Amino acid sequence: MDDAELERAMRDGLERRAALADDSVPVTDRARTAARRRRGGRIAIGLVAASVAAVSLVGVVLDDDPSRPSTSASDGGSAADPGAAGWRTEYWADLAVDVPADWGWGSAPPVCGPRASRTVDGRRVVAFDEAVPYVGRPLAQTDMCASLDGPPPAPYVWLGADVETGTVDLGDDWVQETVEVNGSRLTVATDDPALRARILGSARGGAACLSEVEVSGTLDHDGGVDATRQPSGLRVCVYRTTEAGEAVARLAYAAVLGAARLASYRAARGAGEQPRDQCPSADVVESEWVVLEQVTDDGTVTDRDVVHLVCPGIDLEGADLGGFETVRLMPEMVAPWAVGGVPAVVYGPSVSSPGFADYVIGGLG
Repeated sequence: MDDAELERAMRDGLERRAALADDSVPVTDRARTAARRRRGGRIAIGLVAASVAAVSLVGVVLDDDPSRPSTSASDGGSAADPGAAGWRTEYWADLAVDVPADWGWGSAPPVCGPRASRTVDGRRVVAFDEAVPYVGRPLAQTDMCASLDGPPPAPYVWLGADVETGTVDLGDDWVQETVEVNGSRLTVATDDPALRARILGSARGGAACLSEVEVSGTLDHDGGVDATRQPSGLRVCVYRTTEAGEAVARLAYAAVLGAARLASYRAARGAGEQPRDQCPSADVVESEWVVLEQVTDDGTVTDRDVVHLVCPGIDLEGADLGGFETVRLMPEMVAPWAVGGVPAVVYGPSVSSPGFADYVIGGLG
């Protein structure tokens, strides 16, 4: 069985598991939690992740094709500390921390862990004991979790994990240390004290994106948008709510991509359809948004779009998270920015989303 056949077999198996899954488990509730855009007298459409396994199937996944370029920090796949070669910066709420650029991504307690789900080049990690260092967030990515007795197979960093501050001896010189920075928990586990100190010492306040956004509020940074400037990069800000009806969406991931990906996104965006209401007959429950900001070298925003993923579309020049009139989301509009850790953080639309039955991002159909 070659790699493509193995991938198809895995996806078929996960689809079967999703069909049988109990959608009443707490982690499913977290996947479904959202802020609702209400339109009276219409049928409500909730998030379509029927289970954690289903979430892994419908996520915005565009890096499974090995012919696509790498998404490591060296080619602009994620925001990197310009003064630290071989490292990148990861963001969660108002926390920023530097990690080795070749680490992958995964989940963190209480959702799942310790286990990587994706390598830095986008490959899915399917073995529980595969030694892939990773950055984990408390976001569901799989229903296949395992608890470990003894040290983990590889180092990890958890952002916002539900663990107590302090240190834990994991055995064989492995130590897990958790601190609180700017209201978020940061956990580092490794058998290398110098590496642990380096990561913990880099923790600071985040500056790439707004750390939180009121669902009904403005997205403007100080100074707003300056359309007279020429952008040089594309800033990707992923926001999520964690409780049903929550008024505030918090930053789950951020990256600044380079000029080539900015150009690709601008070209796809310009070729899109005219904006329209993608779900004209439904109330929509949303829990995640991707805010795309075209930025100059000094971080000035020159244009801002908001990606909606339940009724898939892009709110061009969106001022908030509640826009209705969007350009229909197509794979070519997603490919430039769905790199790095985005496939491990964004659940994305489903084939059952209105207007989305004719294609699935990532070719999972």
